[in-house]
Amino acid sequence: MEVYFIRHTTPLVDKGICYGQTNLELAPSFREEQEKVIKELPTSFDIVYSSPLKRCFHLAEKLTGKEFLVDDRLMEIDFGDWEMKSWHTLPREELETWMADYVNNAPPGGESMLTLQQRVLAWWSELEPSTSRKIAVVTHGGIIRTMNAHLNNLPLSEAFTKFQIPYGGIAVFKV
Repeated sequence: MEVYFIRHTTPLVDKGICYGQTNLELAPSFREEQEKVIKELPTSFDIVYSSPLKRCFHLAEKLTGKEFLVDDRLMEIDFGDWEMKSWHTLPREELETWMADYVNNAPPGGESMLTLQQRVLAWWSELEPSTSRKIAVVTHGGIIRTMNAHLNNLPLSEAFTKFQIPYGGIAVFKV
């Protein structure tokens, strides 16, 4: 089974803003970015999954031209009370506590990386393995990093430090 995890294209949000599950619009560069992504992918997939957030959903529509499956478990990490606030204005004590152990600590009203991993792995466990299947998953950086850590037996604490994926980036895993 080949699984193509595709990060959404550039969202329409100012740099330095904390967003996770906020349903952002796409940047004006969407058409150009999506054409680049599509050129790097196989011409067809057996199944396509997408986060319900617009920044993923619209790319999934362009990939398939047909129906695809939307799953809430593929949404980005929930930053709770920090959503749409500047990283520089977050309460210093809250931010330091989270940064000291983001695997187990959650932002106020949000979720930890461990919680994110648990919901993504619940989705993953429902996939039926098959050597002949090609699956596309249009999702977010946090999801892709979490899956990379899981599939490569890396500690979750290294998910953000050992693996980077740009907007429109593709990570392929053969499982």
